[in-house]
Amino acid sequence: MRADYSLVEAEEPERLRWRHEVEESPFERLLAESTTEIALSSEGEGGTRVRLTLDQRPRGWARFSPFQLRAAARRQAETALEGLAELLGDEP
Repeated sequence: MRADYSLVEAEEPERLRWRHEVEESPFERLLAESTTEIALSSEGEGGTRVRLTLDQRPRGWARFSPFQLRAAARRQAETALEGLAELLGDEP
């Protein structure tokens, strides 16, 4: 198991931002930088809005295939939100 993420900013419990340590990882050839942020905000009647932001700077040949990176990022975000919904007992 790899632990390739470092916490960059935290405004608990509203916002967390972490960096994917891409150097010396399998993603080193694809990404120059990658960060993920999750932010929570109140949304009427006890609800919570979740915003998940993935920011990736491609490297090498990946700069010329943005659609593949975007599709992979979308799958990553959907999986993260599904996991959060499962953890909270909500349907996505």
